[in-house]
Amino acid sequence: MAEVQSNFFGDSSLDRERERVRRERTEPGGTTCSACAQHAQQYRRNFIKSMAQWLLGLYQFAKGQTTVWAHSHEVSRSINFRSGGVFSVLKWHGLIEQKPNEGTATRVSGIWRMTERGKQFAEGRERVPRYVLTYNDACVGFDGDLVHISDVLPGFNYWELMGWKDED
Repeated sequence: MAEVQSNFFGDSSLDRERERVRRERTEPGGTTCSACAQHAQQYRRNFIKSMAQWLLGLYQFAKGQTTVWAHSHEVSRSINFRSGGVFSVLKWHGLIEQKPNEGTATRVSGIWRMTERGKQFAEGRERVPRYVLTYNDACVGFDGDLVHISDVLPGFNYWELMGWKDED
């Protein structure tokens, strides 16, 4: 109890441990908190091809609308997508948002929609950082150059996506 009280007044062993964890969580392999034994690691998640593919699948499923909600399984099935939940990283780029869970039977709703920024990225009118830095299921920053959808999906053609013939 004395340690908790000293925490209210500033410097304590718990404060020092928090600072150590903040500092060491960015190292390869992360660290373990000596106060609670929780593993703490910051991840650097690369914007990869399968994320762009899933976003384009949502774009097609929603017919380019940002008001259409879709279950992740519906979108994945519509494009024969088999890369698990890697698409959820798109939320940290602000490209998709998840519908709040209204029930208690599951932890999350699994229902997503594209944001306006996601629509612009899918249409090739927006760029996002190549890496998102995450810790404890939250975005703590970004890293790397800005990427265009064609950087992660070589050969991307907006006109093809729309079903139009590109006439030069």
